[in-house]
Formats: sequence, C-alpha cells, structure tokens
Amino acid sequence: MHRDDHHDLADRAELSEAALVQLIESRFRRNLVYTHAGSVLLAVNPFRRIEDLYGQDMLQEYESPNAAPHIYGVAANAYRAMQLMHSSSSNQTILISGDSGSGKTECTKRMLDYFVHVGRSSDTSSERLTRHIVAANVVLEAFGNAQTLRNSNSSRFGKFIQLDFSGDSHRLFSASIQTYLLETVRIVNPAAAERNYHVFYALLSGAPSSLLATWQLVPNSCKQNLLHDDSAMFTALETAMTSLGLPATDVYRVVAVVLHLGNVSFDETNSSVSTHAMAAAAALLQVPLPDLQAALTTRTLVVANEVQVLSLSAVEAAQARDGMAKALYARLFEWLVEHINGRLNLSHPSTATSPSSWIAVLDMFGFEHFGLNSFEQLCINYTNEVLH
Repeated sequence: MHRDDHHDLADRAELSEAALVQLIESRFRRNLVYTHAGSVLLAVNPFRRIEDLYGQDMLQEYESPNAAPHIYGVAANAYRAMQLMHSSSSNQTILISGDSGSGKTECTKRMLDYFVHVGRSSDTSSERLTRHIVAANVVLEAFGNAQTLRNSNSSRFGKFIQLDFSGDSHRLFSASIQTYLLETVRIVNPAAAERNYHVFYALLSGAPSSLLATWQLVPNSCKQNLLHDDSAMFTALETAMTSLGLPATDVYRVVAVVLHLGNVSFDETNSSVSTHAMAAAAALLQVPLPDLQAALTTRTLVVANEVQVLSLSAVEAAQARDGMAKALYARLFEWLVEHINGRLNLSHPSTATSPSSWIAVLDMFGFEHFGLNSFEQLCINYTNEVLH
C-alpha cells in the first residue's frame, strides 16, 4: 500500500489545505482520480482516457459493496439505499457540482451507465428505454453543449434526470429529464475563442450537400477544430434522433433558420443589407419575406386608438434579430426535451399503479466568473449558492 493511499480525506490526521491537496495530487498521479471526503466523492478530471477505469468489468465489481472510491460507488450506494427502504423516503438524489471543465457531464454519463446496468431487465421495453436514455444524452449534448476556454464539451444548461424503478424488482421502467438555464446568449454572441453549440458545426460539416442546399447552407462553412470531429458527431446525432423518433429534417430546418438570422445585418437606413440571409430565413420559416422584415425592423404602437408603425434603428433591429434567434433555439430545445420525455416514459398500467421509487441526478453549472458576465452568470451563481 502506498504511504499516501488514503481513500477518505476525512480519515487523515492532518486536515490542512496543503496536506489534502498533496494527497489528492499523489493519488491523481497514480491514476486514482476519485477520493472520498466523508459522504462526498471528489473527482479530478484527468482529461484523458484511463485504462480499465470504466466498463463492464468495473460495473459488475460495484454491484456489491466496494470501499474503493469511484463514481460507480456513489451510484451503487444510492441504488442500495433505494432497495432497503420501502417508502417515499427511499427516493435518492445525487448532486454533481464543480467548476466548468471539472468533468460533471462525464460523471453524469457514468452514473447513468451504472443505473442502466443494474436496472436493466430482459424484456423489450427495458432494452428500448436503455437505448433511448443513451440517445437522449447524444441529442442534448449536441444542442446544449459547447466548447469553452476551459472545456471542449461544456454543458451550457442544467439538467435533473429522474430514473423510475419498480417497487418490487427495482427494475428501471421509466425516466424523465428537466432542464434549466440554457445559455441562450451564446447563440448570438459566443465569447472569443469559444464555439457555439455543437449542432451548428455538426450540421455544416456532416450533412449531405443536397440537404444543405435545401436549407441554403454552404458545406464546411465553419472553422474546423481539432478537438471535435463534427462530421462524426452529425452521424451519431442522426442515429440518436432516429432512435428517438425525432423529425430530423424539421429540427435541422430550425437550426438553419438560426444560422441564417446570424448572417442578417442592418444599415443605418434600417434596411437589411443581407437580403439573401433574410430571404432564406423567411423561406425556411414559411412566412412572407415582408412579414419577417417588418418583424425585425419595425414595432407597432397603439396611440389614441390609432396604430402607428415605428422604424427601428440598426442597433434595435439587430437586437430584435438576436431575440428571435434566441427564442427560436430555446423553443426548439424545450421541444426536444418534451419529445424525449415522451419516449422515456414507458410506464405501463401495472407498473404505474404499484409502489415505485426514483433516483435523480442533478447536473448543474458550477460557479462562473468571466471578464464579461451576463444575466446567465447571475442565475447560475445564485443557483449554486442555494444548492450549497
């Protein structure tokens, strides 16, 4: 046993910051990225693959109590606690918290792997639910994750994933997802050296030229990034959307509208100077071009029972354009979550009426502090303060 091989920080005789950091670093250098701190599991993101850290063998190892710190261990403790109790108090919630880039999303995925593993049954509906949970994660990552300065796959929304287990056999029979605080400002103004949501790049890099032409988009018209295989992501997204029964063509059409709106600009005479982008957006929205132009360049007031149409300045028109793009994307994201939940809710009358328990995983933003902070940072940081 290594002289610093303590599994639990709470067991250390010396609890100074320097001693604890030294222990965590020592374990990290030996590929021991998980350490207990009492009832809390501390995870250090290695930003690389560690052989045999996850997988079927490790999942089976944590089916029985195991003292070694691991993300599967946290999931296993929650599952056993649910099994031992027979009331509403058997419901379990796991909170995953940390700074951006600390590996929260990866921890969430690994926990879901464990719950799917122990909760799977041999019937067809269980296998279908398992596929849908995996596919849902692919879709939500594509539409809700982006590359930031600190993380190549940062979740830009919070999610509460609830897994429902039958009361008798403790088998997984249903699931649901609630999402919070999607970072809509990124859609129109991503920070310097960061990317927008993955789906934009995946669509432009991976979709067939014929489909892109239908949406009046140019293939590979975005900067390539060595950290992402955008074409492969599109292929995975297509497979996931098919599994979930999502109408991919309609979904991508809305994404294309957002892309075209991003190319619309205005001059000081308050007229669009990018007529092609405006026309393309109108065509994909299936609205007359004059109606879209009016929506972005004018506002209507009723004064003394008379309707007055006022022209917007170029700055105001740009704000209206950005507001429309953010609203469209946010509504699309909400619709995707609603559709996914419909697929994850596989309860039958027999299971719906029998006692059941659930385990939930809350994956929320960590505290954020940037050079330029917006309303999103206020909401994110306030949420973290409440949770802590």
